[in-house]
Order: sequence, then C-alpha cells, then structure tokens
Amino acid sequence: MKIKNIPCVILSGGKSNRMGKDKSLLPFDNYDSLIEYQFSRLSNIFEEVFISSKTDKFDFLTDKSKIIFDFDSNLYSPMIALYSILNNIESDKVFIITVDSPFINEDIINQIIKEHNDFEITVAKNSNGTHNLCGLFSKDILNKVSLFVHDNIHQINYLIKNSNSNLINFNQDLEFQNINSPFDYKKSLNSLKGNDKIFYLINNMKVELIDIVKRFNSDNSLNQYSHKVLFDNRIEMFFKEKQLNGKEILSLP
Repeated sequence: MKIKNIPCVILSGGKSNRMGKDKSLLPFDNYDSLIEYQFSRLSNIFEEVFISSKTDKFDFLTDKSKIIFDFDSNLYSPMIALYSILNNIESDKVFIITVDSPFINEDIINQIIKEHNDFEITVAKNSNGTHNLCGLFSKDILNKVSLFVHDNIHQINYLIKNSNSNLINFNQDLEFQNINSPFDYKKSLNSLKGNDKIFYLINNMKVELIDIVKRFNSDNSLNQYSHKVLFDNRIEMFFKEKQLNGKEILSLP
C-alpha cells in the first residue's frame, strides 16, 4: 500500500560541481536519467511525488505541476529548496530525499516515518554521519526556515540542531550511498549489478581500486590519496604519479 497524506519531494536542483555535469540527467538502470529512475521508484512507494528544481529539465514528466520551483533561481541552497517546498505543499509534513540517493529503500523510509512522532524533523544517520536530506520535515518549521533564509543561513545541519529533531540510526551503508562524483556514479552502476566495487585491469590483473591505492601508496596509508582518488576522481593523476597503466573494467569479479 502506498504512503498517503505524506508527499515525497526529490531534490534535484543542485549544481553537481563534483560530477562536472548535471547528475540528475545521467542514465541510470533502464531509465534515461537518474531523476526519472527516482521519480518512478518513489511513485511506487508514495501516492504523491514531486520534484524540487530551479528549472524544468524533465522531458519524461508530463504533469508539470509535479515540479516545485525554487523561489530564488540564482542561489543554490538546500534551505531555499526546503522553504519553497514547505511553502507549496498542503500537507503537514513532507518526506525529503535527494536525487543522488537511489538506494534508500522502502523499509528505511517507513522506519523514518514510523519514528517521526511529534518531532519537527526526523532524518537518517549511519556510520558515515547524519543524512540531513533524507527524512521527514514538518511544516511547523516553515517560519524558522524563512528566518534562516532571510539571515543567509543555508546549512540544513544548523536547522536540524536548532529544531526538535530525531536522528534514526541505521546499520546499512550501501543504501545510503550517494552519487556525487564520477567515481560514485560508476560505483552505483556496479551496485545495480550486485557489485559495489570498481576494478582496474593492470598488467592483465584485475585489481580493486581501493587495493590499488593501498598497494602503491609508499607509506601504506590511505590518508594521502583516498580522498583525492576515490572522491574527487583524480584517478588518472594518481596512475601517472605512480607510473601505472590502468584500464577500468566494470565486470563482476
């Protein structure tokens, strides 16, 4: 049975700086875009699904009333998106999720809704930290959000800390995997095939990317390279520095 009386809004108005292109429009699974994939799967969970965006870039969407436009089209801010959403929805609360979190499943969503109770904000957290934009937000915080926008405060974490908030702890990691960089995107495509690892073919040997960093980092520490290579996608620079010839392969082990 679909969730009624609580609409879901997918945030899809970010700049995608680390991706280098609009990640919401990247192909995903059997869909032409990640946003279409998210809209389709979440429509099987929620009776009402909307998209938060600055522009209409959604060719698949025939009902344009499903788009909630940011009131400020120039400033990229999740607080502005949240204000625009709360100002437009008719329900008392709304479930917020980002376009780049395609593995948040129905069980997680239902758990967050179940434990919301009388809190103003209920969001998920796991071993990687708090997921500020994966949770239930009450319309009661609209005035507070409006004040924050007026005072140029745009950190959702600040809003959570200054509200009656409930942080629900989850043990899952894969489900909270975000798509921020080209590396994340490739890893997510692998996850769809049942494998969350990326491999490189080096001298006819298949090696996992994380093991490449471990193996060729002279001080055996990931601190120097893990952020640059794994999250900023500077793989080619790393290979050149270590004088390696690597070819990426996405096949299962």
